[in-house]
Amino acid sequence: MKRAAYFLIISLLAAHAHAQQNFGDVVKRAHTTESVFAITFDDGPGRDTPDILNILDKYNAKATFFLTAHQLRFYSKTARALTERGHTVGSHTTIHKDYRLQRLNGYMELTPEEQHEFLLKMKGALKQDLLYSEAEIYKAAGELPVFLRMPYGASYEYIKNTARDLGYIIINWSAVQDGPEEETLTDMKRLEYYKASIKPGAIILLHDLGDEKKIKRVKFILEGMLEEAQKKGFEAVTVDQMLCINLEEKRQEKLNLASYKKALAEYSKTAEVPSYTPFSIMRPQPEFDALSPVREELKEIFHEVTTDISHLCLGMNEEACSALNELPVTNITNK
Repeated sequence: MKRAAYFLIISLLAAHAHAQQNFGDVVKRAHTTESVFAITFDDGPGRDTPDILNILDKYNAKATFFLTAHQLRFYSKTARALTERGHTVGSHTTIHKDYRLQRLNGYMELTPEEQHEFLLKMKGALKQDLLYSEAEIYKAAGELPVFLRMPYGASYEYIKNTARDLGYIIINWSAVQDGPEEETLTDMKRLEYYKASIKPGAIILLHDLGDEKKIKRVKFILEGMLEEAQKKGFEAVTVDQMLCINLEEKRQEKLNLASYKKALAEYSKTAEVPSYTPFSIMRPQPEFDALSPVREELKEIFHEVTTDISHLCLGMNEEACSALNELPVTNITNK
């Protein structure tokens, strides 16, 4: 009897810990013994996202999609379909900017004082990036995101501090096999890896944007993984479900953050933040056209920050891709 009571208390404490997940936390897996796991998708939405949704529906599975705001210019209806079909959306920034410090040319050669100054600029750029992207996500998908996945899983202190200020929980992963070092693996080998990754609390990373070969592989792995999950008695759920997070409560907590309200006020150049919506005070965004995508809006956001956005040209016409690549790219050593 005492043993049973002990395990009940432990289970309740674990559930409470999930519910108390704080903004700025980095989560790589859920601490649970239940037969649930989370499938997550990065970089979309894209032209193949509807096919992925159909596979998920076939197995009555739910997933979490980390959206890049740039893609919403082309696939806003797809983004709305994600939430309407019971999936969760999070932010994957605006144009998949690489915020990893070791990837920035010249950063390690800066003096400590210069590094500190640069990190302040990076934090400011990231704040504007996330505020812009979440507004686009809200317009397209109809939900305010509280989950963030940084490109390449970056989770430096300045990123965690920014996430805390803006009301984001950082979601990384426990399983992924999509790097250059795995390019020689067969699809079957990859599938075996993902099947073995289906464990209680696992967070699995896939991509719903890529070339034809990669997307074909993702569909193959997704279907095979979901078949295996059914055999094992596992359920694919959203990240919030697995972490026992009430999204509506978490969104309200985000909106009540003084640091979030301050960031919105700074971004919008006004001191007043209406309570009914966090987006009505933001500067109006220009409608997308092939010759002028978001480059004017992003000039401030990515000033003095290096970036590689070539992969985002997938599925775009030549004019749009050319216009996208006119976004400013500077080296941090060029001050």
